[in-house]
Amino acid sequence: MTNQPDRVLPKALIMLIALSAAFALSCSTPVPKTDRQLYQSTGVIISLDPTGAKITLDHQDIPGFMSAMTMDFAASGPDALNGYKIGDVVSFELERSGGNVTITKLTKTGEVAVGS
Repeated sequence: MTNQPDRVLPKALIMLIALSAAFALSCSTPVPKTDRQLYQSTGVIISLDPTGAKITLDHQDIPGFMSAMTMDFAASGPDALNGYKIGDVVSFELERSGGNVTITKLTKTGEVAVGS
């Protein structure tokens, strides 16, 4: 006669390992693209920190996201800020993914006199 308890233990162990692996993978999965929102607006560059990939914008309303204000934003990388200077008027696109907000596109559309 076959000893049934010997078969149950390996099956239970395999099931436990499979469930643990599935749980571990679900915890490390990046935010799906469907959970990312894109917004567009315009503003004036108040300060730049290319090394830290940060930009401060005095921006207009960002429809569906926030009212007009002056705010610091993360840029998609240090190279994203090359060629821009304080006083540049820009249009921009930002991406919100979970709690992160990043400027993904930046286009100069004009400039204002600094100090005015």
